[in-house]
Amino acid sequence: MAIKDNNNAMDPTKLCVGIDLGTTNTSVSYSRMEMSGIVHSDDLQIRQKERGVQKTSETMPSILYRKTNGETVVGKEAQELKEKSIMSVDAEIRYLENTKRYMGTDTTYKIDEHIYTPIEVATYILEHIKNYTDIKKWQGDYYTIITVPANFNTDQREDTLEAARKAGFKNVDLYDEPKAAILGFLHDQSQARENKVLDITTKKRIMVIDIGGGTCDISVEDVEERDGQYVFAHLAVGRENLGGVDFDKRIADDLTRKYLKGVKLTDAELASLRDMGQKIKENLSNQILSFCWDNYDEEYSSKLYDDPNWLDILEESLDEVQISREIGGETIHFKMGIRELVNSINPLIYQGDAVVTNKDEPERNKNMESLIENTLRDHDIVIDSIDYIFLTGGMAICFPLRAALNDIYGKPIISPKNPLLAVSHGAALINKYKSIDETSKDLMPNAIMIEMNNGRLKPLVMMGEQVPVTKTVPEVFKTTSRKGVVIRLYEGKNEFDCQLRRINNEYVIKTPELPPIGREFTIRYTVDKTKRLKLVIIFSDTLEEFEITGQIKEGK
Repeated sequence: MAIKDNNNAMDPTKLCVGIDLGTTNTSVSYSRMEMSGIVHSDDLQIRQKERGVQKTSETMPSILYRKTNGETVVGKEAQELKEKSIMSVDAEIRYLENTKRYMGTDTTYKIDEHIYTPIEVATYILEHIKNYTDIKKWQGDYYTIITVPANFNTDQREDTLEAARKAGFKNVDLYDEPKAAILGFLHDQSQARENKVLDITTKKRIMVIDIGGGTCDISVEDVEERDGQYVFAHLAVGRENLGGVDFDKRIADDLTRKYLKGVKLTDAELASLRDMGQKIKENLSNQILSFCWDNYDEEYSSKLYDDPNWLDILEESLDEVQISREIGGETIHFKMGIRELVNSINPLIYQGDAVVTNKDEPERNKNMESLIENTLRDHDIVIDSIDYIFLTGGMAICFPLRAALNDIYGKPIISPKNPLLAVSHGAALINKYKSIDETSKDLMPNAIMIEMNNGRLKPLVMMGEQVPVTKTVPEVFKTTSRKGVVIRLYEGKNEFDCQLRRINNEYVIKTPELPPIGREFTIRYTVDKTKRLKLVIIFSDTLEEFEITGQIKEGK
């Protein structure tokens, strides 16, 4: 994909807002290019209540809390209320978090008599971003790019756009998170005077691992700089609901087995222990960062994890973390050191027999090594062809994860300066770098199939097929309902996928005059660069065309 400095659809001198609507944290950045070509970009401060006082921060927790008076709040205020509530054994659960995992599904959450959906939670978060940053004073005169996991399916992308529309954003487009992160890194590197960490004067193959609070995205990109332009070739994409929340739960489970064997826990106590797991992970990670700065003058030092004795070195240098929690009316002092942390989280990284249990998901094995290998195998890529690993997302600061990836693959590991802001930073730069090259292609993360008149499924777009694409289905269809033209689409790896799912229940194209049953029509479809689907039906007798784009879901 050739990335150029101007675009017919986007004015590069116009403000562009990039929003990373993350599972755990949300961030927002902006950029604007002067006519001279100079680019101004920065991360926006988000105003949030902390201890009752308005403060600013570069990130906002993606959490919603419903107060007993019916008021709904998000961000740090919601985080504080959550933390206060989970310290009480009798507290009811009045908060929602990690809902991004369930975008595109019919999942609902009930607090009091109010029913929340993942779309509604995302809408509240985006409304806060719109109203409590400098965005508000720009009065809508800007482009908005919202990032999504590269493997988000059709419904998940449409639900994200629906949330943005409900929050009042206009001129909204989507962009894949891994590509945004590496684009921002390349831009920053081009502005730096020191030696470039990532040399792309010749083509390099980069495996991007974007692991945040709730998801892990894998993508493989061939990247090269030609005549001052970045040229991308998107080769592979994979995703799993595996992120920081799973690591936190794993730590909490191990500490529970160590200190609370056989103790029956309330929902509030379970939430408190998962919160404790997160704090232990972050405390030890911050200790390692300080150690690397003090001893190697750099973050996430490769000099450390290249040493086969790195764990022994850290164990001698780091303090054990102790956190106290009230469980069953008794104060328990939980302790964990770096070796215990590594042993706890390794089953989520390495292939093995460990089973990870998530309260809201079926029991199944999840680990990064399997995800990476499956992604590479599905796209016929060998690990030896990879030149660099680009690690981003909130979990990039977890040093044992970096050490494990180095142990498994032995590839140079690169990270953006601030992994928590990397995605929104890159997204905001799209007004400068968005391609106008019509030959640029992306890969479809899933196959899309249509149900034929005989009930069989016919693939429209195959998993891994290059998009954008426009095709006409060669078969002739007939209307079967008096309520309009009903089209049923399915998404999965292929038509034989046991986890095949219907997209948006069904598409109903309502025409000015309801067609009689048996009227013939053909279908033309387009999948654009954002992997959004557009359908056009053409009646055979009159050649009249009717188009549907985006989300048409019954009951919405």
